[in-house]
Amino acid sequence: MARRVYLPRVAGCALGALGVAAALLQNGTHGWLWLALALNALAWPHLAYRWASRSATPHAAELRNLMIDSAAGGFWVPAMWFNALPSLLAVTMFSLDNLATGGTRLFLRGLFAQAGGAALALALLGRHFEPVSRLSTIVACVPALLAYPMVVGIVTFRLSSKLVEQRNELMQYRYRLEELVARRTRELNLAKTEAERLARVKSEFLANMSHELRTPMNAVLGMAQIGHRSSGERSEAREHFSRIIQSGRLLLRIINDVLDFSKIEAGKLRIDRAPIDPRRVVEEAVELVAISAEAKGLRLQIDVGANVPAQCTGDHLRLVQILLNLLSNAIKFTPRGTVSVSASRDGDRLVFAVSDSGIGMTHEQIARIYVPFEQMDTSRTRRFEGTGLGLALTKRIVDLMHGEIRVESETGRGSVFRVRLPLVAGDGAADAAARARADRAGVAPPPDGLRLRGLRVLVAEDNELNQLVLQSALGQEGATVSLAVNGLDAVERLHRCGRDAFDLVLMDLQMPEMDGFEATRRMLEYAPQLPIVGQTAHATVEDRLRCLNAGMVDHIAKPVDLQLLVSTVSRHARAATTASS
Repeated sequence: MARRVYLPRVAGCALGALGVAAALLQNGTHGWLWLALALNALAWPHLAYRWASRSATPHAAELRNLMIDSAAGGFWVPAMWFNALPSLLAVTMFSLDNLATGGTRLFLRGLFAQAGGAALALALLGRHFEPVSRLSTIVACVPALLAYPMVVGIVTFRLSSKLVEQRNELMQYRYRLEELVARRTRELNLAKTEAERLARVKSEFLANMSHELRTPMNAVLGMAQIGHRSSGERSEAREHFSRIIQSGRLLLRIINDVLDFSKIEAGKLRIDRAPIDPRRVVEEAVELVAISAEAKGLRLQIDVGANVPAQCTGDHLRLVQILLNLLSNAIKFTPRGTVSVSASRDGDRLVFAVSDSGIGMTHEQIARIYVPFEQMDTSRTRRFEGTGLGLALTKRIVDLMHGEIRVESETGRGSVFRVRLPLVAGDGAADAAARARADRAGVAPPPDGLRLRGLRVLVAEDNELNQLVLQSALGQEGATVSLAVNGLDAVERLHRCGRDAFDLVLMDLQMPEMDGFEATRRMLEYAPQLPIVGQTAHATVEDRLRCLNAGMVDHIAKPVDLQLLVSTVSRHARAATTASS
């Protein structure tokens, strides 16, 4: 309670004490009454102030003081010999004060406090009780009893007004704060919605761009592979076709890197858990960069330790991607010498290392190599091309695999990248690895070399160049190819020719009239045992799962690798033929 409230209380108590003293002088006196009078005038305000100061708020302090004052007022009623008018005025004034300040609840509490004070006075002064009213007593006590409650009432009113004002001010601050929080929340929700919309638009844009780029690339790489296979062993045309294939695959890697990095940013890149052969992972990565290394005159060395298991669990595609990025960088920054790749086991870790004898890196360059779109050479006359995504993407994939990647490098002496991954044993991995090798190398060819001889394949494809690529690639392997320009045409052709007319269907997914998913559903209703392989420019894991859930037996991403195409068609078509026979 503020000290300015304490001072009026002292004045009120002193005034009340003077009135009571006048009454005592008129009616006789007693030592106990004079002692109580002195306590009321001198010590009581100070004690009340100290007790009330312990309250948490000024309002609570004032309520406590009102109860103390009510008890004091009740004490003086018997001290004034129960004179009717002073007693009535005292009880009334204190009760009205309590009622105005705290309502009915405080009014009732005040009555109990007055009763307690009166009981204490009766216990101390009961033998001096004299129920005689004297006019002089009434005249002396009435002003005193009126003065003190009036002073207390005025002080209480001022304090209550101040508290109401502060409460209103706090309510205004509260409303402003709530309005500010609500506005900021709306802004954040709008920003979140907009960010999600932009992320969705970005994903859709990248997916559509991937499809639009992969579709013509399928024709370019497909025709280049057909031309490469058809040209002479050492002809100039074969060399040109090799260059086209190499450049096309480089462009495809850039597209894949951009898509994968976008999926990592969106938290949508998944790491598969399947049986793999670590040796095959290393061999496949080396095969993909062999042409580039040969073109620069570099030696490629492979070292797979004897302690490397023949089978474990992991993501074959992502492991190849990691090694491919590291090997491509090593070849890019090595003008002459050797590039090596090794695999070893270190306890419960599988360790892959790629080293080179190239230009090396400074400490400043090492600190930035995992930053997206960071280039080693940013000058206008730079010698080394690239998007700056390879190592950043590699680092993110390694992190998703709960592994670590480290680099050691010295300017002019080359670099060594080491990838340490958890080694997880797998069951039946050897069979899966053998099947992966068969898929890449193709099944054992018949004596005439035609791996698809006798197979009847229905191709549903709306792009004319892709039709030409598929017809040429499958026809050169001995297959009989029938073409359908969309899903509806494929369904009608199957109904016309019969359930057993085809051994396999190659189904594009995005076509006019009827898409590949609806066509697959209708075909399987008519011929449930017919194997259907999806082939599309949508190359994500989600697209593959969607194909398998639709009833397709496999999924091939464009641009189509012709060796993989032939092995996939042969495997599924002959498996279906064997099962039916």
